[in-house]
Amino acid sequence: GFVFDTQATPELVNAYAAVSAIQSEYIRPLMHGAYGAETEAKLQEYWTKAEAAGARVIQQAIIDQVQAFLDAKNK
Repeated sequence: GFVFDTQATPELVNAYAAVSAIQSEYIRPLMHGAYGAETEAKLQEYWTKAEAAGARVIQQAIIDQVQAFLDAKNK
C-alpha cells in the first residue's frame, strides 16, 4: 500500500518538522476542548502558523506521491 515519504526532499523534511512542532503545540488542547470559546480562533491561529511553516508543501507532496503510486499501479 501507499506510504507517505516525509524524507522525499529537503524542503519536505523541513516543512514536516516545522508543522509537526506546531501541531504538537495545539493538538492536545484542541482535542480536549481546552480552548473553550477560543477554539475557532485557536484553529485559525494553528492553520496560519502551519501554512507559514510549510503545510502546503506537505499537502502537495502527498498529492504528488499518491499520484505517482496510483500511476505505478495502473501501468
